[in-house]
Amino acid sequence: MANSLLGRIHLPDRLPELTTDARGLVREAVATYKAIPDRTAGRPARLALSLPAWGAPWTALAMRALDDGTTYLTEWRRPGADETVTLPLPSLRDTPVRVEALQPASTKALTEWQPLASS
Repeated sequence: MANSLLGRIHLPDRLPELTTDARGLVREAVATYKAIPDRTAGRPARLALSLPAWGAPWTALAMRALDDGTTYLTEWRRPGADETVTLPLPSLRDTPVRVEALQPASTKALTEWQPLASS
């Protein structure tokens, strides 16, 4: 579902085959998606880790909202990848930042903002 949150959502026709937990994650992702599109409509997503190779361990996309400049970021880790990643976001340099994980609500992921000083 992470791929859809910054673009257009497409749900598979096999939703009834999902487990109850998986359907709950889909329901939560759709609710998150509905809260975002009006703020990012027509905005291009940026590759936060450059163009990924087919087997890249991490992939990340960023999109900035039109109204208040909020940056939405989706990232996902492929199996076997390091558990941490540093995402360079130069557009946020010298900007006050509040980091909040939107989805899934049950995530155990930790986020940390380490601003880089202007050069």
